[in-house]
Amino acid sequence: MNLRTLPWASLSTLRATDPLILASPKSTPRLAKDEIYAKDILKAWNADFQENSVSTRRKDLDTFGCVFPYSGRDGDNFSGYLIVPSSVYEKNFEKKVPVVIIFHTGAGPQDVFNRFQADKLARERLWGDQGCIIFIADIVSDPIGWTWGDRERYWNTREELLKVTDQEGIRMRYKLQNTITAALDAIGSIDSADSKKIAAWGFCLGGQ
Repeated sequence: MNLRTLPWASLSTLRATDPLILASPKSTPRLAKDEIYAKDILKAWNADFQENSVSTRRKDLDTFGCVFPYSGRDGDNFSGYLIVPSSVYEKNFEKKVPVVIIFHTGAGPQDVFNRFQADKLARERLWGDQGCIIFIADIVSDPIGWTWGDRERYWNTREELLKVTDQEGIRMRYKLQNTITAALDAIGSIDSADSKKIAAWGFCLGGQ
């Protein structure tokens, strides 16, 4: 997959979005539980660009994001999201760069919190001029943000994901393994992803 062909958009636009729009059930995808939650996340996100905020992150970089659909070997469909710093975007994805996978919380992959955390990570000075790719993996197959409104469906999906089953005498979380494998396969399909330099970071459910 050549990332140049994807419809990238600056995340500075997202940071300036009306919180009410992010939380609207009519939005696709729905990025926040409610207006208060969206407002709090955007406030913290914009504060991170202030002069007195954390010095390990660069404030001279914009970040760009895009939806990245992918499928598992068992046929499940997922809706990931890619974020890169402008240092990678403006170089037209010429070189292979490290990848960090973010595994989301029980709020689902469309949670604006994920994009906030991915933006912060993409702007860390430790990447130097080479930059990185941040990949928000989808572990519940949620392209529209249904996780916010249908908690019964979420809990059923979560139970299935974390279920330990037996296959030929070996007990493990096979559904979870397949879901993680799908994310790794997706990264492997990206031309500019350095498959030898992959890290993972999870929150709550994503830390399982």
